[in-house]
Amino acid sequence: MSSDAELVARAVDQATKHLQEEKQKLQSMVDNSAKMAEETMAAAEKANANYQRLMKEQEVLDKENCAIEVKQAEHRVLMKAGDAWMHERKDRLSKLDAIRVQVGALAQAHDARAAAQATSHASHALTLGIIGLTTALEEGRPLAPHVSALSKGGAGDELVEAALGSISKSAQEKGVPTSSQMEYQFRGGYLSHFLAKMAVSMKAERALADGNLAAAADTVAAAVQGTAAAAAAEPWLQGLRARAAADQTLQLLRTHASALAASLA
Repeated sequence: MSSDAELVARAVDQATKHLQEEKQKLQSMVDNSAKMAEETMAAAEKANANYQRLMKEQEVLDKENCAIEVKQAEHRVLMKAGDAWMHERKDRLSKLDAIRVQVGALAQAHDARAAAQATSHASHALTLGIIGLTTALEEGRPLAPHVSALSKGGAGDELVEAALGSISKSAQEKGVPTSSQMEYQFRGGYLSHFLAKMAVSMKAERALADGNLAAAADTVAAAVQGTAAAAAAEPWLQGLRARAAADQTLQLLRTHASALAASLA
């Protein structure tokens, strides 16, 4: 009996030890599992924190990328607007250049017409003035009214002004002798008799007939120089030279009027 009880007690004791050992193993396993769970939770929290950080960083990058894309889009829009503005400006400048060319052509045409009209007016005024001056010379009348008319009509024309400036004050106020008056004074007076004696009458008369008044004046002046006829010949010589100068001026004005008329053809 006692040996059986000892066996049972020993068996119970061994079972109890075994249970305790298993309990300790289970406790150790539980402790290990809790620790692993804690470590897993810590790792999960760390991973979640990293994920949240990465998400925030990605959000920032997305915003930056979006801002960059917006700026790039704005830049493209500005570039297109600039290109459109430059194209429009070039087109406008091209049109303005074309308008300037047209305006310039019109201005040149207007200036040409104005110049032609001015030349035509000057030619007409000069022609009328020459007719009046010719009539006054043929009739021996004062030249002043016609000189004044020519001066007004030819204002700014240097040739006309120079030609009119060569007409003496005496010729303007009193006129110059006519051709018939000069011939009558030459043939019917003391001067012709004196020149006939000196064998120069025919030469002077021929020069008068040819209209070479300056040559006639020079011939007579040379013949009477230092003689008693010099004083008597002086008024006639002055008239002759005045008429020669007036005729020369008239011829110059006629040539100039012909040139103006030809420029209008």
